[in-house]
Parts: sequence; structure tokens; C-alpha cells
Amino acid sequence: MTSAADERDEIAAAWAIRLGDTELTGPEQAELRAWLDADGANGAALEEIAGTWRAVESYATAMPVMALREKALASARMESQRLHRPRWPIVRDVRRFAAIAAMLLLCVMSASYWYAEQPDRYATSRGERRVVVLDDGSRLSLDASTLVRVKYAAGRRQLWLDRGRAKFDVAPDPLRPFSVAADDRVVVATGTSFSVELIGEQVRVALYEGHVSVLRDGTVLAPAAAAATQDIKMKQPGRELVLSGVTDGPKPSLVPIDPVRSMTWQSGMLDFENDSLEVVVARTNRSAARQLVLGDARVGGMRVSGVFRAGDTEALVDGLAITLGVRTQVRGNAIALFAPEEAK
Repeated sequence: MTSAADERDEIAAAWAIRLGDTELTGPEQAELRAWLDADGANGAALEEIAGTWRAVESYATAMPVMALREKALASARMESQRLHRPRWPIVRDVRRFAAIAAMLLLCVMSASYWYAEQPDRYATSRGERRVVVLDDGSRLSLDASTLVRVKYAAGRRQLWLDRGRAKFDVAPDPLRPFSVAADDRVVVATGTSFSVELIGEQVRVALYEGHVSVLRDGTVLAPAAAAATQDIKMKQPGRELVLSGVTDGPKPSLVPIDPVRSMTWQSGMLDFENDSLEVVVARTNRSAARQLVLGDARVGGMRVSGVFRAGDTEALVDGLAITLGVRTQVRGNAIALFAPEEAK
């Protein structure tokens, strides 16, 4: 036996679907007004259902929810068309609409769960740098044009570097490994300081304190699993590991770095020491309004040393022209770089 409250909720669900799908006719507006005036509880029930509808709309772009939502709305439209008369009988077959409303509510619950499971995103735009303190006290320093995703769970601290460069000062927690995935590599630590950078098809890991393990597998379940799939261990601070993402590319290399100079990007400066022009261009473009492009194969391998302010593309281009004879060509909002004539 249906109670008065249940019937009110069913009618409210039917009205909410009708209001969200099409514009009411004059007779339908009068019927809705009469129903609302009959009992103050009717308006509260409709507002509650309408809130559910708005929540569905806010989650509508989530791919796992879209199919279910569209199925529910299609059912609502079909039911509306089936019942449509000059004066729409809103009370008739309200249980059909209640079932549709329940499906919409399931959309909300599914979307809420889906979003709760998604990693937090921390991003910087071109020329912007940012420092974030994570839930466990770890510090995340983002270079310009960088995106990092973070997901903490009971047994793990997982992060993904999707683009750019970031430095990680990890709060110690031996029971929860701290992992950073970049391309097909994962850097695992429990309490240390390191940075990870993506440059083209390269992954670069610089160690400042402690030690880290760099794995091939993109999934880190526990310290034991990490040990089983271990690829490279970095135990000596002041070293940078350079990994190629190309199958037949160069072998991994471990090179010494000056920790102080390698972190000048955090203060808005770019310090290069015998770096390839390919690396210089990639790091410069994170902050530059006018982007640099490599105009020929030779120029990318030229070596560059010097200190430049991030975003000051003109000063860098002038320096390259004076010291290396690099030629330039303006291409819209970009500057193409070419090797000197005599180098060809």
C-alpha cells in the first residue's frame, strides 16, 4: 500500500522530469500550481527531486555516467510523449516516472563515486610556478606548464607526472611508498627529495636527498612488489638519471649535477650547463609566450651553457645567435632555430 508521502515523492519525481525536459504548457503550469498550493510539503518534495536533477546535470560529462543518464532521459521523454494530452495527466502512471527518477539518482550516486575515486589534479599554466603541501606533509613544487595527479590511499601514495617538471619533498612513511609515474617509468621513495621531468621522449630523475628506485612497471602495489620489478636504484644524491622512451634509444645514463643550479627554475631562472639545444628549447617553452621550434636536425644537438630568466625568449635567442651562430626565422608566433650555414 502506497503512503501519502510515497505518492507525493512519485508525483514530485514526475514533475521534475517534465520540468527538466520540456517547457510546460499553460494548462500544465496551472496543474503544477494547484498541486503546489494543495500542500506545502509538495514544494519541498519537488525541490529535493530538482536538486537531484541538478546534480545529474553537473556530472553529465563524466564518461562512465553519460550512458546511464542518457538512457534515463530517453525513457523520460518517451513516457512524456506517451502521456501527453492537451492537459498532461501528471498523476497518471507516476510510478513509471518514479522508476526513471530512481535511475537518475543512480546516475548521481555513480558519478559521485567516480569523482571520489579520481586523483586530485595540480597544474600550472605557461610561466606559472606553484608549491603544494599534500595531505601527508609532502611538498610538491611544480614548474611552469606542468600537470601532476595525486591519489592517496591506505597503502600507497600515487602520483602521475603528465607533463612538465616537478620536485617532490617526500614525508617519510615506510608503510606507504610514494610513487611518481612518468611515461613508462615509476620513481618510488618513502622519504626523500627528487624531481621528475618529461622532455620529449625522455624521463629525467634528479636526486637531491635519500634514495629512490626507478621501475619499468607502471603499477606499484607494495615495497615487495617494487623490489621484484626493480630496474635502477639511485643511492647517491647529486645525480640525474636520463631515460629514453624510445625502444632502441640511448641506454640510461647517470650524470652528476649541481643540486643548487639544477633547482634555479623554482625561482624563475633557467641555468644550462652544456645542455643540448633540444633540452633548452623544451624548458624555455614552458614559460615563453613566443615558442621556439627546432628548424633542422643539426641545431637540436648543439650544446648550450648560460643563465636566462624564464620567459625571456628574446635574450636567449640573442645569446644563441652571438655565441653559436644560430639563425632564426619567425613563423607566426613561433621562432624557428637553424644551425649556422657553415655547419651544414
